[in-house]
Amino acid sequence: MPEKLCTKCGMPLSFGLANCTNCGARVGTMYSPTGRLIEPESAKSRKFSTQQPLFYEIDKARSRANNALLLSLASFFCIGVGVILGAVAIFLAISARKQLVRANVEEGRGYATAAIVIGVISLVAQSSYIIYFMNAGFIR
Repeated sequence: MPEKLCTKCGMPLSFGLANCTNCGARVGTMYSPTGRLIEPESAKSRKFSTQQPLFYEIDKARSRANNALLLSLASFFCIGVGVILGAVAIFLAISARKQLVRANVEEGRGYATAAIVIGVISLVAQSSYIIYFMNAGFIR
């Protein structure tokens, strides 16, 4: 049997209710001559809506850490463009790591730390490539 959901907060409802037990929104058509219509409280609605973006922010931070690791690894093989890729990887990894530390989430911090270390090593390698090509006479 499909479950009925509140149109305001999305919480599951029991059948036969006129108002949502979570946010107080009117969801049914039950008539009660003695009961009064319960208006939703703004504090309860905000509390429920603030939990959802936190999950998405953590998921975005994990995704940024993974992308930073891939960029830092790719920066080794792209001579010249690797400087830009390494710098972007370091920036993404630092922002992801800060977000994960702020949210006290362990999963993803390792990827961010690895991306920072590999990005720095890649920048050193890219500068070595540039110095080598300048000494060899390829770049003037």
